[in-house]
Amino acid sequence: MIRILIADPDKENRKNFKTYIHSFQLGLRVIKEVETGAQILEELDKGEIHLIIADMRLSGLTGYQVFEKMKERHPTVKMILYGSIDEHKYMERALEQGLVAYLFKPVKTQELNRCLMQAKQLFEDLQKQEEEKNWLLTLYEQKLPVFQDRFLINLVHGHMEKDSEIERGFQYFHMPLSSAYTVLVIKIDFFNKITLAVEEKDKHLFIFSVFYKIDTMLASIKNGIAFINRLDEITIILGNSWSLEQSLEFAAQIHDKIKKEKQVTVTIGIGTTVQNPRDICISYKQAKAALRHNFYLGNASTIPICYVEPDNHITYQYPLKKEELLVYEVVIGNTPKALKLLDEIFVVLRSCDPLPDKLVPKIILDIFVSINRYASEQKIQLDDFFAKYISIKELMQKDGLDDTYVYVKDLLTKICNYIQSLREEKNDWIYQCAKNYVEAFYFENISLSKTAFIVNSTPEYVNKIFQKKENKSFYEYYVKVRMNKAKELMLETPLDDFEIAQKVGYQDAKYFNGIFFQTEGISTTDYRIQKGKSDSFRRA
Repeated sequence: MIRILIADPDKENRKNFKTYIHSFQLGLRVIKEVETGAQILEELDKGEIHLIIADMRLSGLTGYQVFEKMKERHPTVKMILYGSIDEHKYMERALEQGLVAYLFKPVKTQELNRCLMQAKQLFEDLQKQEEEKNWLLTLYEQKLPVFQDRFLINLVHGHMEKDSEIERGFQYFHMPLSSAYTVLVIKIDFFNKITLAVEEKDKHLFIFSVFYKIDTMLASIKNGIAFINRLDEITIILGNSWSLEQSLEFAAQIHDKIKKEKQVTVTIGIGTTVQNPRDICISYKQAKAALRHNFYLGNASTIPICYVEPDNHITYQYPLKKEELLVYEVVIGNTPKALKLLDEIFVVLRSCDPLPDKLVPKIILDIFVSINRYASEQKIQLDDFFAKYISIKELMQKDGLDDTYVYVKDLLTKICNYIQSLREEKNDWIYQCAKNYVEAFYFENISLSKTAFIVNSTPEYVNKIFQKKENKSFYEYYVKVRMNKAKELMLETPLDDFEIAQKVGYQDAKYFNGIFFQTEGISTTDYRIQKGKSDSFRRA
């Protein structure tokens, strides 16, 4: 049984609501009736209420203010609000924050029934969700190793940037790791040839058996974690500030054990030791790069990156993913995000200074080329813009990181502003098309989602454009068009309110009269009198 509280300053309204609710026979029961917002909160503290149906205009706290307080103190309790059309924006805001539904005065019984059905379905869904949550929790605990592997894969591929987040992951998965960190990548030599004629299951079993041997070795030294990164690769993260000599010794033990027990050889790449968890991805990229040098150093060997690339201080630290994101953000005109990414890229560049001569201009040139290419893919032509503002000669002559940063920041801002101007043109088109649609079909049941579909946009964005252009929501504009047309019909035709309501899209004359009064601040009768329209033309 869903227990309901009704809040309305009018006793007769509360009585009518209670009668209607019990007549619907939906398994809902009104157990409390109150007049004020403060009384609602008092009743909620007793823990007996599931659903609140409240007027927006309560004394003391408004219905919306009660909703805001209720969300924090009693998040499981749900609410339905009703009010006048000029309170629409508050009810819309509440709907975005978890309100079940809202109604306009005068409340129609069929609309109340619809909202109660919606509330009942919500409670049934919540119960199912709770049951599913408990079932998922049991299943999750069984599948925890899968999540551990995803954590490690995201870690080595640089998808986690906060040390605190990574350290919490180490603790949660009980990983014996502490600063500093060294990554080893173990590649099984000739894996494709070895597994060419075996079944898929046997292929997976083979790599797992190699992984198991390595995992057992790590357990014995109580330092490090291993996981299968690819079918032919196993990645190890070592901690406890191991020296390169210790890493090499452990790699030699892996060579001997795998060759002896699995009759295969492996090649091992070793990255540099990094101090921060967020830099584990750098050590991983270095270990992967070290493996590539096996083409001349040979398989069945251990290759530390410091042996083969001793002077490389930038390649594996440079944030390529941030550069890619920077390109995307510029092409959509997101200036704040683009400049933030630019700052983060230059932080890394400064940390690697001194850099090879002319490297930074070449990096920046690559960024501009990528921006132009990606913009072209989006059918945004920047060729004339680039010809006007970007000079390769000027870029290559930039002296120092600070000078280059100022130059690039200014250009990226100009590009974003240019793209934003193109978007404004598109916004004007969306706005005009949506207006034309509403003005042509105001008498139909127009929805925001349908309008957004017609103009190839999202409901949220169309509503945002109307808020900017009209200083009112799309729904408010839609109602205003209907009311303007109704006023024309009142003054130019002998139609009565019922016929006018039908003409502008309302089936109920009483409901139409209520909306007209809320939007215009005057009744239909008084409007006619005010405009000098004789009542003799109106039909009863």
